[in-house]
Amino acid sequence: MSRLVSHGLLRALIQHEINHAAICINDPQAVRDLESGARRIRLGGKGSRLDAGPLELEVELVALNDGRFELENKNSHLASMCGDFFEMGRCAVVGHARWLTILITSVKTPPFDLGQWHSQGIAVEALSVVAVKAAVAHRAAYDNIAARMLWVDTPGPCSSNLKGLPYVHARVGR
Repeated sequence: MSRLVSHGLLRALIQHEINHAAICINDPQAVRDLESGARRIRLGGKGSRLDAGPLELEVELVALNDGRFELENKNSHLASMCGDFFEMGRCAVVGHARWLTILITSVKTPPFDLGQWHSQGIAVEALSVVAVKAAVAHRAAYDNIAARMLWVDTPGPCSSNLKGLPYVHARVGR
């Protein structure tokens, strides 16, 4: 997941206190901070001037591990890129406010296989909301567990709403 887009989703989950939710954020520094014993971290929002900046969160450490997982769908888009295994780098699983689970990776990981979550002890099937940054390739993994999917326009340079980006020398629309 990209830090930029996922970070907008993370802000929304926290602002609206969405219960039984999970999100994956790539933030190697936050993982290092958690390994050093930190329980208040600055998460996401470090990669773009279009982002609102990191969120400071009090978290409860659930697990630290190496982040290697075996893909559950050997025919997935992710399997075509990496084979049967993927390395998320050092990972931390944390809880925030007892209602949000955050998987923090050291390596950006496309959300195309549920093994990403299961390898970290997270049963995404039992959650109310799983926030995923992806266009369509995630559907092979999530279609079987999702009651519904919602597409959202999040802040940052990956927006589909090009009129919302701060162009300087480009014409947008007519």
